[in-house]
Amino acid sequence: MPTHNGPFPGKEADRNSYYGVACPYLLLAANVTRLGISAGNKATLQSAYTAWNNAYPLSQNPNTRTTTTIADKNNADDDLQTIMRTIFGD
Repeated sequence: MPTHNGPFPGKEADRNSYYGVACPYLLLAANVTRLGISAGNKATLQSAYTAWNNAYPLSQNPNTRTTTTIADKNNADDDLQTIMRTIFGD
């Protein structure tokens, strides 16, 4: 996992809330244009955000939490932070 500094909160629940605000904002067509987000980065961000939204709830529910769902959540988190850092120019 990347270190959780800079724009990303350290606690997963806080990070989930952050992603829930930041990703839709970055994916708005007007903001994609205004911020100069490439089509490839937009597609990667959308894919990573979808993966996070699918994996995070499963990893939090005691009935669905498994080693696999936790690994999927961690991979989605890594991917989301990587693409967001690329977009942010971090």
